[in-house]
Amino acid sequence: MAEKKELIKIVGAKNVIDDPESLAAYSCDNSFVHSVRPKYVVKPKNADEVQALVKWANETLTPLVPVSSGPPHFRGDTVPSTGGAVIVDLSGMNKILRIDRRNRVAMVEPGVTFAKLEPELEKEGLRLNMPLLPRSSKSVTGFTREEEIDFGTINDIPFLLEESLTRSAARFNKVQPWHELVIVDERVITGQNPTSAHAVGAALVKLLS
Repeated sequence: MAEKKELIKIVGAKNVIDDPESLAAYSCDNSFVHSVRPKYVVKPKNADEVQALVKWANETLTPLVPVSSGPPHFRGDTVPSTGGAVIVDLSGMNKILRIDRRNRVAMVEPGVTFAKLEPELEKEGLRLNMPLLPRSSKSVTGFTREEEIDFGTINDIPFLLEESLTRSAARFNKVQPWHELVIVDERVITGQNPTSAHAVGAALVKLLS
């Protein structure tokens, strides 16, 4: 209880979470990483509170695991690797601090999502370079909007792959949801969904052989 009282002093009582259901939600993601339940989840509101949390963690030798946005997560980096850890949920720190059109720089808090940043950049005539975005001459495929709806992630992901690829002028191909589709365009190999995983692997082996 002493730990909880110290955390409450830093971020406030409503921002210290330790109910079993919430802790279970932070103990795993959509990766194959082993599930580990955190001891607490805290939700700081500003940089001063984050600094105070880091100082407290150093003094108490408590592992901190930062989480910058809501689910889904796929890489295992938001799951504690050891017991007794505290999740630092930064999703509430979601202010866009500055957009510098001249230098093409945006300064944001860690909880800002692609969905929030994109329209503000468009007002300034700017756009994001999306992760893994192919050249506009490439033909690709990927998880479709219909499949995101079926999978239940349509309202959680930071951007829709299909819409981003289409907007970038890449040739986006798709078939019926959950059917196999693999597109090979020179050295770029993409599959539409998990059903296509085996065929993507076969195409990759063929390319490398």
